[in-house]
Amino acid sequence: MKSSLFKENIKIALGSIKGQLLRTILTVVIIGIGIMSLVGIYMQNQDFAQTLFACAVIAMMSSISIYLVEIIITVRAVSYLVKKIIEKRQPTK
Repeated sequence: MKSSLFKENIKIALGSIKGQLLRTILTVVIIGIGIMSLVGIYMQNQDFAQTLFACAVIAMMSSISIYLVEIIITVRAVSYLVKKIIEKRQPTK
């Protein structure tokens, strides 16, 4: 029972990764840049770390922009569907 639930969770997770590929790639890039900037700080190379941090900030801003576009599209789609439902419920004259 538990193994089938685990398999189902894995399938859902992989489907989510495939469905949100751009967001997944951006997240991996941001994490990688963050780790590299920590290595730069550890190596006493502040210029390298600052450059990587700036790249991470730009990547995060891109990711947030994608989230906002997805939210706008979803809100518009829901609004459209609500209007269609309201039109169907109103009696025709």
